[in-house]
Amino acid sequence: MFRVIARFCSILLFILVILGCGGGESSPSGSGSGAEQESDAAVSATAEPLPTPTETFGPTPEAAEIPTPVNLIPTVEGTVAAEPSATAITRPSPTPLPTSIPTLVPSPTPTLMPTPVVTNTIVDAFGFDLTLDGEVSVESSGLTSDSADNDQGSIVFESGGSNVTMLWFQEDNFDVDGVLSDIYTALTTSQSARTFSLINEGNRTIDEDLNATSVKYLTFASVGTSESDQAGGITASWKCDTADAFSLTVTGGDAAVVQIRFKRILDGFSC
Repeated sequence: MFRVIARFCSILLFILVILGCGGGESSPSGSGSGAEQESDAAVSATAEPLPTPTETFGPTPEAAEIPTPVNLIPTVEGTVAAEPSATAITRPSPTPLPTSIPTLVPSPTPTLMPTPVVTNTIVDAFGFDLTLDGEVSVESSGLTSDSADNDQGSIVFESGGSNVTMLWFQEDNFDVDGVLSDIYTALTTSQSARTFSLINEGNRTIDEDLNATSVKYLTFASVGTSESDQAGGITASWKCDTADAFSLTVTGGDAAVVQIRFKRILDGFSC
């Protein structure tokens, strides 16, 4: 509002200035100057002085009071809670673990394996010594009498799947080839259903630590009524320093087993 009034006053002053200046300019200079003076005098005599314009044409507006801003945030009355003080936390001391004492485990007592007992069968009742592997049932009989003795006799037994026959007898004029021939002939005659054939002959030494006796042997094979019924055997003869002569015959269905049993029996013989 104050600006409108001031603007109005400025415009009014501008108009009055223009009017005042315009009267002087419209009258030409020259002869009419007396009339103008008269006219100016008349105007000056009759015209009342204009009031001096003031800056304010109305009541001066009072400056509006700026309202005090209202605090819209409500003030919470009350006691401000004190910040909680930090409480020291006491950490429990770690409980020391007990030192483990290693338990001494007693070393197991080694189990003593029993030493296998080697079982042998010993024949020593007829003037010679014969050691056989394992428990062997030995049957004895006489050649010239009812029972065997130191001068004559025979023993029969089974050893490792082989059949064994041993003879001993008195012989002043010992002929090893004659004895072998007689034993082989008696064997083939007693088993007439089988066909025998000689394979080989040889020599070996027994009782090397004492008498070093030489033994001569023959190997043979036999076939029964069928081709699958095959067998073989070894027969041998020797003479100790005494008057006794011996013969040994080993037979069986397995030639390898027969050879092993023959060797083991001769190894266990002593005059």
